[in-house]
Amino acid sequence: MKFAVFCIMASLVMLEVSARGRAGCKHLIICPFNYAPICGKNSKGELKTFSNHCSMRARNCNGINNFVYVKTGVC
Repeated sequence: MKFAVFCIMASLVMLEVSARGRAGCKHLIICPFNYAPICGKNSKGELKTFSNHCSMRARNCNGINNFVYVKTGVC
């Protein structure tokens, strides 16, 4: 029981931290924790693996080094 409460609290803290880092966002983006990796590429040619499409959108929310979808799976 204590472990379940800990997991819920940790999830809420992670959501709050990710929301604070998105000063440029007009709304809060809450992503599911499902792992469906995708590869994204930014304008500098850097590749980055995201856990899912939503996590890439949330990362792009701040407008710095926006990533675009390249392929499904890890980079």
